[in-house]
Amino acid sequence: MPRSMSPARILRAAADAGIIPVDAEISPKGEARWQANALSSVAWLAKDATGGLLWHVNTGDAKFGPALEKFGGLSVPIRSQIDDSLAWPATFSEEFAAVMRSTLGMGAVFVEGRADLCGLLAERHDVARAGVHAWLPTANYPARLVQALILARDIQSADLESITLERLNGPTIELSNGRIMDIMTSAKEWAKRYSKALQVEISI
Repeated sequence: MPRSMSPARILRAAADAGIIPVDAEISPKGEARWQANALSSVAWLAKDATGGLLWHVNTGDAKFGPALEKFGGLSVPIRSQIDDSLAWPATFSEEFAAVMRSTLGMGAVFVEGRADLCGLLAERHDVARAGVHAWLPTANYPARLVQALILARDIQSADLESITLERLNGPTIELSNGRIMDIMTSAKEWAKRYSKALQVEISI
């Protein structure tokens, strides 16, 4: 039985095939990192309980991300819209490359730039594009809105700032556990944390 490829080998082959950037830094542990359009991305592969392959991409802001690393790096997680994992490959065949191009490849280019990232962070629900989606849990919606506000002000987008402020003043939301969360109250707590990490005042 052929030996399965390691995550690092799969990612190197994906880079060679143009599925992820060819200049991505790939670690022996199987993480690929790259920067493009003022964004910083990390991709990695994992096995599910049955040994199938799952891919993950997190894309965030290259400017503020490092200072907010302990909070997730001001980023959005990109995942497949299909729950089923892929069969772990023994070789990087043309067929497997085509599948990776339509999954991991779409995740790698999902976020178009800082303005797009800002808009995604301000969304309450998941956003789907080309068969993949930005996973945006309701529980961290207030935190994402503060992150969106930071970006909107930095790129000087009055429209994005206005939309974000309007959503910060939105009605309470019910979480999956039945708890009711006030958006503004939670957001103010996140603003304090982000202000300390960035050493700037975030007014909301």
